Amino acid sequence: MRSTLQWLGTSVLGVALSAQSLEAQPTPTPGAVGAASASRPGDSHRLLTWNLPSQVLPLFETLESGGKGDLAIIGDSISFAENSYNWFLKALFEADYGSGGEGFLSPSGMRGACEGDVYVRCGVDMDNTQGAWASLNSGPRHPRSYGLDVDGNYAIIQESSTGIHGRYFLYLYGDEVTVHYIKEPGAGTFQVLLNKSTITTINADIPGEPEHASVTVPTGAENPDEINEITLRHISGGSVYLDGYQMSYGQSGFVYHRLARGGAGPDDFLDCIGQPTSDFLGTLDAELILVMLDWAGLNNAEPYVTNMNTLLDFLEGAAPNSKFILVSHHAFYEGIGQEADWLYLLARQRGHGYINLFDLHAGSGELGTLGFLEDEVHLTAAGGSWFADYIYGVLTDAAADARTADHNRDGVFDYQDLLAFLEGFVGADADTDVNADGSNDSADLTEFLDAFRRVQWASR
Repeated sequence: MRSTLQWLGTSVLGVALSAQSLEAQPTPTPGAVGAASASRPGDSHRLLTWNLPSQVLPLFETLESGGKGDLAIIGDSISFAENSYNWFLKALFEADYGSGGEGFLSPSGMRGACEGDVYVRCGVDMDNTQGAWASLNSGPRHPRSYGLDVDGNYAIIQESSTGIHGRYFLYLYGDEVTVHYIKEPGAGTFQVLLNKSTITTINADIPGEPEHASVTVPTGAENPDEINEITLRHISGGSVYLDGYQMSYGQSGFVYHRLARGGAGPDDFLDCIGQPTSDFLGTLDAELILVMLDWAGLNNAEPYVTNMNTLLDFLEGAAPNSKFILVSHHAFYEGIGQEADWLYLLARQRGHGYINLFDLHAGSGELGTLGFLEDEVHLTAAGGSWFADYIYGVLTDAAADARTADHNRDGVFDYQDLLAFLEGFVGADADTDVNADGSNDSADLTEFLDAFRRVQWASR
């Protein structure tokens, strides 16, 4: 029986892939959502997506099984500003899978929007005294942050020139709040308070090289809408470097981590490279990381590709369990087309996923006519919502195919999945009822083979 199934599997696989090779790739019209791995509108060779199923599978497997799934986005102002795609994408995930907390936010740009804009959740807020301040969240990062955190956005608490010990008052959601900070030579001592009660006192002064450190505060929040006050108070010694704050709730749901900096490309993000940043990313342990960085003023391929390769080398080493998708920007500038080409080549060389947003529209003129641009670069709420819908669509479509095609649940789409499905199909196993109609029939076989064929061709 097994030898017969092997013969059948080989025959079916050959027919399925041959049939795909004879089919014309679907070609979306400008401004329309295209199918996975489809060609761009017009006569360019450029694809809209590549190799998504294998990259999205771990995140969606976690979410579909009722666990807590983490997505991080490393980007520039397009992945930071209010009304941009990332905030709408977060909402789409939460609508389907619930929220596992508000995730990681750097100290700069964490005040929630409560009056119309889509941004950090309303209620998240902060206040500070003298002796406490946050860095800028755009432009070249300050050397103080080099090697210490991903996005270069940080806060400091210290004794002011007038003798005031700095305090940050944070208003955060979650039944747990994790404060990420740096231990380093000469750092001071600070206290962590929950609703004005001291939780712990920490001496951040160590010999040797700087280290990432964190302290997790159980807040006792009984529901995801409860806000607690976390106070970080400088006590003595030198300044204390605060990397950011991570909000978590419950044991399931979607979590988004913003790791973005305005006006920055891969050349700026290279300044994040260091052991503290690596340790932070390892702690975050996101199933999926999107990287959306343009060339930020670099006007030829060599420095962009070289810098992206160096940055990706670091990110892959720091987050070995994470999958990566490289995402181009939308068509606010014609040169972004080169970025889309380079990112596609990098994705192929490194085995990552790829999403091309540039070729979804025929330039900034069309984006402006559609009402998608707030200025020459950034998105309106309409634009942010549209691109979030597109990205979520290609991610969920790829995940659905991946979860169907990976029948033996080993994370690889191969002949063994086909054989396992056929064995189960012959035995009328419940997990071969792909369309969940209560019966195992030719419709299930066709649906499985279609999904299997698509995931094979998504990376060719």
